Parts: sequence; structure tokens; C-alpha cells
Amino acid sequence: MPKKFKFKLASVLRYRQILKDSQEAKLMQAARACQETEALIQTLDDQKHATYQAMIENLQQGFSLVDKVNQDSFNHMVLAEKSKEQSRLAKRKRAHDYENAKYISLSRSHLIVDKLKDKAIDLHHKALLEEENKLIDDLVSTRFRVKD
Repeated sequence: MPKKFKFKLASVLRYRQILKDSQEAKLMQAARACQETEALIQTLDDQKHATYQAMIENLQQGFSLVDKVNQDSFNHMVLAEKSKEQSRLAKRKRAHDYENAKYISLSRSHLIVDKLKDKAIDLHHKALLEEENKLIDDLVSTRFRVKD
């Protein structure tokens, strides 16, 4: 009766898979945060551009000092907000890079244990094959034994 294969590091492999999956979720969350920040920066750029276009249209109708001051203060507010968001984006990109490095590390460790499992399965099959060949050899030698 052939021995059933049992991988002794199965619990380690499952644990590493759980770690890898949780890290992948963190990586996706960091990527989503970066995308949201980039979208917000694009929105601020669009607002600034719309304000500039409105200023040009207002200049064609006539110059108003109050409108100019209001538009300048709005532009300063948009630029300050954009600056904050750019620094936030830089932090989020660093966090994303860190999460990516951790994910790569966990993927490698999971892959190593997975390769160990594959190697153990191959060795098990080889041992079963050797045992089967030994039984066949013994059977053939006892059946066709020539008496001297």
C-alpha cells in the first residue's frame, strides 16, 4: 500500500498565503489612495484653468478690480490646496512603494515554500516509484528463481 503524501510545512504555506493576500489588499488600497489624490490634483488644475478662462472672459467685458482680487485669492487658495495634495501624493507614493516591497518579499517567501512543496512531492513520487520497482524486482526474482 503506497504511503499517502503529507507536506509537513502545509500550515506554513497557508500562513504565508494569508500574509501575501493581506499584503496584496494593502497594496491595492495604497494604489487606490494614490489614484484618488492624483484625481483631486487634476480637479484642482481644472478649477484653476476654468478660473483663468473666466478671468479672460471678464477682461473682455471690462476690468473690475474686485473681480481680479477675488480671482487672485481663489487662485492662491487652489495653489495652496494643490501643494498640500502634491505633498500628500508624495507620501502616498512612498507608502505604495513600501507596501509593494513588502508584497514582493512575501511573494518570494511564499514561492520558496511552494517550491519546497513541489520538491517534496517529486521526492515522494520518486520514493513510491523506487518502492514499487523494488517490489516488482522481488516478485520477479522469487517467481523465476533458478535453483542451482
